[in-house]
Amino acid sequence: MARTPRTLLFDMDGTLLDSLHVWEDVDRAFLHRRGITVPDDYMRMVAAMPARDIAAYTIGRFRLTGDTVDGLLAEWEDMALERYTHDVRTKPGALDYVRRMAERGHPMAVVTTMTPRIRAAALDAAGLTGYMRMVIGTEHTPGGKATPGYYRHAAKLMGTTPHRCVTFDDMLAPLKAAREAGLATVAVHDPHAGADMERIRMTAHLTIPGFAHMPDTPPAP
Repeated sequence: MARTPRTLLFDMDGTLLDSLHVWEDVDRAFLHRRGITVPDDYMRMVAAMPARDIAAYTIGRFRLTGDTVDGLLAEWEDMALERYTHDVRTKPGALDYVRRMAERGHPMAVVTTMTPRIRAAALDAAGLTGYMRMVIGTEHTPGGKATPGYYRHAAKLMGTTPHRCVTFDDMLAPLKAAREAGLATVAVHDPHAGADMERIRMTAHLTIPGFAHMPDTPPAP
């Protein structure tokens, strides 16, 4: 009897969606309101954190004593929601690849640090919602996508094992965590990876410049 096709787990920002500029714009505008310039390492430091951890880190790093975690989350969400709904597109080849994998019977899910409201709007706007069995956030996983436990939990939610999963991401920390958890890893190139790109190539089982270059058979761990 044929084995069930492997489960595919997709990051959203910078992987399925050409959207990392949204958070650069939001971060720049948010910190500008407080008279602060965005440091060069900020996006890299928060890339794999759950949203609440990002807010707490931001308050601590910039000494935003007048702000709260909930207040930051609400402000960021309002700033980002319209951009995700109207200004964000899928990366070239991403939607076609997802459709092709759906036709081949691969169970699929999104793994993301986005808040529920933003990720729902972004998936709908991109035409991806109907292809995903579930969206697995980081709200209830300490450490978020930077921890192997997150990916083990994602595999369990999808009714499979880590070794039967393939994850797609553009950032180093989640790729390292997923590989440590036993998943096959595909790095999707994004210009925002910057200096991490060489380490990303060394970490991932496969690195692709875009989904148009993704073979029909995903790599094994």
